[in-house]
Amino acid sequence: MLWFAPPKPGSGWSRPNKTRVERLIAGGRMAPEGRARVVAAPQDGSWFALDAVEKFEVPPDLTAALASHAALMLV
Repeated sequence: MLWFAPPKPGSGWSRPNKTRVERLIAGGRMAPEGRARVVAAPQDGSWFALDAVEKFEVPPDLTAALASHAALMLV
């Protein structure tokens, strides 16, 4: 059994949750309230909030900070 609860405003949508949403919509099993949240998610940025994390992308500011301390790193 899997419990579905409404996401908190501004919380990110993970890849597994996006896949579940696609299956629910394709199967005609998405409630109107859920569909409204899915439509709103790209507009408020929460749909894309976790994309970089799930792709293991290093943010530019962290890359710059690590590069400035490259001499301290042991290889």
